Amino acid sequence: MRSTSRLAGRGDNSLRQAEPATPRPRAIEDKVEFSEEAQIKLAGSTSGQEADAEQTEPFEGLPGRENRTEPKEQQAGRSTNKADGSQAAKKAESAKPPKLDAELTPEELEQVKKLAARDREVRAHEQAHLATAGQYARGGPTYSYQQGPDGKRYAIGGEVQIDTSPVDGDPKATAQKARVVRAAALAPAQPSAQDLRVAAAATQMEQQALAELRQQLQSKALGNNQNPYAKSVPLSGTRLNVVA
Repeated sequence: MRSTSRLAGRGDNSLRQAEPATPRPRAIEDKVEFSEEAQIKLAGSTSGQEADAEQTEPFEGLPGRENRTEPKEQQAGRSTNKADGSQAAKKAESAKPPKLDAELTPEELEQVKKLAARDREVRAHEQAHLATAGQYARGGPTYSYQQGPDGKRYAIGGEVQIDTSPVDGDPKATAQKARVVRAAALAPAQPSAQDLRVAAAATQMEQQALAELRQQLQSKALGNNQNPYAKSVPLSGTRLNVVA
């Protein structure tokens, strides 16, 4: 939080001089006699003025103003208000309308140009995945953005989720699905490292599915070699297949 300093004006943090006491009446040297009652009143008035002068306390602050220290709660509240104001200023800054090209510096224009090119590349990349994946795509592309100097958002990364699970009990369908997944992963002009990993996994899934499919075909072929009209006839302890 930014700290603030309060400048002291003239008269702050300095002692105010005590007001001069009312000078005592000079003794009248003329031959004037005061009555005893007048002397008592005069003495009392002088004593009171001296007491007022002695009770005058130093006063800090500007003349005519009360110099007091704010409670900590008020100081904390003022600090919080300043912090809230700073956050509001940041939000207002982000909510500003996009700048026109004429308002950008040459460096900012170059950055906007690069961001726009990256945005086109990312969107074309993800659309290639999506178009090839077909029914195995799980929703549309999702993008990550960066705000440019002109206030606009540009896509700098993205992804498309693809279902790569095998088809239960159907190795032939699994192999076909693996081919589609591999084609979708390699569809962009420049596949990323993640795209290459997905393609490799799809190739492995296809190989496993084909191996399972071959095994099923072999088992089926062996079963078909048995003649359903063959009969087992015991003869001299041996077993013969008799074709009807």
